Formats: sequence, C-alpha cells, structure tokens
Amino acid sequence: MVRLFEDDAAKKVAKLIYAIFHMQEMFTHIVRVDFPDVSPCIYAMWHRNQMNIYGHPNIGKLNVMVSRSKDGEMIADVIEHMGFKTIRGSKGKEGAVEASMQLITALKRGEDGAMMVDGPKGPPEKAKNGVIKLAKMAGVPIVPVSWYSANPTWLKFPSWDGLRMPLFRTILKKKEKSFRIV
Repeated sequence: MVRLFEDDAAKKVAKLIYAIFHMQEMFTHIVRVDFPDVSPCIYAMWHRNQMNIYGHPNIGKLNVMVSRSKDGEMIADVIEHMGFKTIRGSKGKEGAVEASMQLITALKRGEDGAMMVDGPKGPPEKAKNGVIKLAKMAGVPIVPVSWYSANPTWLKFPSWDGLRMPLFRTILKKKEKSFRIV
C-alpha cells in the first residue's frame, strides 16, 4: 500500500475504517452458498480484495499475514479491532521467515490463514509462490477468495493495488467460493 498517512493520522484512519465496517454490519446479510468446509486452510486473495476477509465465518480463528510497514500497522489495527489475529512479517529475510513459521504453527493448531498473494508491493494480481510453499509446509489446502460487484458503491483507495472496500451492500459467497457484493 502506498504511504498515505503519518502515524497519528493512520491510527485515526484505522478507527474510521473500523467504524465504517461496524456500521456496514447493519446493511450486511451474509449468505454462504457452497462455502468450502475445509479447515485449516490458507485463504489466498489479491491485495485489492483484502477486505473480503470480513465475510469469513470464524473471525477469531483466522490469522491474517500483514506487512510490518507503517501502512501495515494501520491495516493490522483495523483487523485486530474486528477480532482477527494478525501475523506480522515482510518480504525481507527475517520478517518473512518469522511470519511464515508463525503461520505454519497456527495452521498446525487447526486455525486458518489468509494472505495476499500478489506480494507486499506487487505487481497487482501477479501471484508470488509463497502461498504454495507455506501450504506445502503446513500440509493444508489453498482456497482462492475474491469478490465482485456490478454496483459501483466502492470506496477506492489511491494505492498501487487499487484497494477497495464495499459500502452498504450485502456480501454473498458464490458457488465459486468467492465473495460477491450485491
């Protein structure tokens, strides 16, 4: 994510994003159709769709990999406030190894993982091989996740990945195991 805010502003923006999600709950009806009954697993998604973890059925059991960057701190604040677990890491050697080991441990405990497969800086929608390596090491399947909306009510962020967030729409899980906003 492109650095949009300084530390104090980032905390305020994180609270605002959480408040928007919390308010959106009044407008959200989640229906799971043919949702895969696979656990533990790694949910793999593009950076631009990272907010679709909001529709996960067991938030307290989902470990989300988040960058150690300042912008990652803002993302971690939001999702931890929502009840998700975070595993902080980065593409650098030390951060990647430590985060990978933490995710493998969580998966072996029977918890799920989520990661953005187009890397910490892109290019967007070009998958890196880390998710495959982690799934092999933990012995768990990869479940691709995405979402779609024909309705243009998206809050779009000016970032390299085109991060977007639905506003006031219902989140559905389609048979293709993706999240759909209607």
